[in-house]
Amino acid sequence: MKQIQQFTAIIEKEADLYVSLCPELDIASQGETVEEAKANLTEALELFFETASSTESEAAIEVLSEQTLFSLTDEEWDNFCLVLEAPPKHIPALRKLLSEKSVFDGE
Repeated sequence: MKQIQQFTAIIEKEADLYVSLCPELDIASQGETVEEAKANLTEALELFFETASSTESEAAIEVLSEQTLFSLTDEEWDNFCLVLEAPPKHIPALRKLLSEKSVFDGE
């Protein structure tokens, strides 16, 4: 049976794109919409687990096993969506990370 893992997705609007980050694994992606950023982050996480060594996977699962699930009311969800539409915060470290060449890009 396939094990289901839950991750945190932080999605912020930055310029014309939405940047998504999984803080537990320090994996980031982006998209033109919130849905696309989330889908791209999901794909990046799937690729991580497909290619990660057993040591990396075990370390990630150990971190996740200590995570607690939080849920939002409809009002909290609406407020969360409003925050996503707010002007983007300037996060130099994330901008630098997303502008660097990926190890998957080749030479």
